[in-house]
Amino acid sequence: MKVLGSVVTEFILRLMAWLPTKDQGYWTSQMCIVTGPNIDITTKLIRHLKNIFERRLGIYFDNKEQVLELNVFTIEVFPSNPLQSMPDSVTILKD
Repeated sequence: MKVLGSVVTEFILRLMAWLPTKDQGYWTSQMCIVTGPNIDITTKLIRHLKNIFERRLGIYFDNKEQVLELNVFTIEVFPSNPLQSMPDSVTILKD
């Protein structure tokens, strides 16, 4: 089951990176990734996403460890505890 989770995570990360680069529909938008309480996991996700751009396209980022800016689009990660650190404009969907 862990392999399936890794595949889904990889797909979602690449989708999040592809959407703002395919056209201008997502420009000036922001996506947030909320993980468990461990900040290291959130940092690894953004680092992995940045590595995809660095290895394949030679695009390097000088943002913080928890932020990836593509064009004028921002992907930011937050640990689930505390969620108060998220911007007020972000809507949290719960089951």
